[in-house]
Amino acid sequence: MASDKKLKKATKRGSAGRAARYFLEFPGDYISASRRRTLSRLRRSHRAAPLHLAGNIAGWICCALLCMTAVYSIFTTMSKPLYICVNIDGENVGAVASVEQVMSARDRLESDISEYTGETYTLGNKITFTLTAEIHTDILDSAGCYNALNSASGSGICEAVVLYADGVRIGSAGSEDELYSAMRSVCSEYEAYLSEADPSVTDAQIISALTFERVIMRQSELDGAAEIVARCTSGLAGTSESAQAMSADDENADIGYGTENENASPDIVLRYKIVRTEAYNEIVKATTERAEDDSVYIGRETITQTGEDGLDCVTYRIESIDGEESERVEISRSHIVEMLPTVISVGTGELPDAVPTGTYIWPITGDIWITSFYGEQREEFDGESFHYGIDIDCAEGTEVMAADGGTVIYSAT
Repeated sequence: MASDKKLKKATKRGSAGRAARYFLEFPGDYISASRRRTLSRLRRSHRAAPLHLAGNIAGWICCALLCMTAVYSIFTTMSKPLYICVNIDGENVGAVASVEQVMSARDRLESDISEYTGETYTLGNKITFTLTAEIHTDILDSAGCYNALNSASGSGICEAVVLYADGVRIGSAGSEDELYSAMRSVCSEYEAYLSEADPSVTDAQIISALTFERVIMRQSELDGAAEIVARCTSGLAGTSESAQAMSADDENADIGYGTENENASPDIVLRYKIVRTEAYNEIVKATTERAEDDSVYIGRETITQTGEDGLDCVTYRIESIDGEESERVEISRSHIVEMLPTVISVGTGELPDAVPTGTYIWPITGDIWITSFYGEQREEFDGESFHYGIDIDCAEGTEVMAADGGTVIYSAT
């Protein structure tokens, strides 16, 4: 009974291990049958406790993963931008950022059709919207909404852009980009036409003032880029012989084009800026260079090198507007004949003192030939007067020096 009480006390305290240890330590003690069954149950639950713990941990991990997956899905869904798919008469035409964008395009379309037809117009198409984060269609801007609604309405009208050159109507197209593309094609064809007559032509640019006007008109009335190019280049049609016959003045002139389109002016005139590269042989005038020489007295100059003109090949970039040259820029130069400058030696040497020494030197060097002595009358010069000097003959250009220092009081020829 004492053992049974100890076991009962151990089991009440919830320790199956302690009860088992007690049974092993005191195998001879008496334990009732009910207590034996309890002890057996406690021992089995003690062996299964790790499995129950592992199951509980696995369950909590699965719950945590499910919660994290749900939070991630909600977060990614909320972080994606939501788009509004537009359906016209049940057909998806694209996605927009807001319903107001579609409604504004509808109001503008109704106003344009009413203004064009002169009658009040109401769009009869059914417009519905669906919200989605995954889009598989185009995202429409205001113009896209307008075009989609206009296409569905079947009205046949559209927004168009009319091009004017210096106030003269050229044509119409669906966008400014289409018109700019047409004008670039016109320039290219005009440049090719001029180059056939003058290979020096490198570029042709339209300088007419181009303006645009947005209008509402029927799709069938649009000219399109191809029609505008054909209209603006119709005046260039001709054989290569006619192109070769163009003069330098004619190639820069304004070009007029005829047309059969009733919406276009029959007097279309485009003004161009023509760019050419031309090479010329130019004479380079000889320059003058002055070089100081201290071996020559101040005030004396001597030509030490006679200049000669040169010859250069000069290439220019020439721009012409309305047949008149507007700009000429030198882009390269090469020498055919080198120019030789005229070189003048300028004396910088100081003159000697003019104090007389009483000793005379011959004024020239070399052989001296006296043609008239002192006191000898020279009838052709002096008549019967007394000759107060001597005359020495020398060649022209001979350097003459002063016989002695002094002051010149008379000089004549």
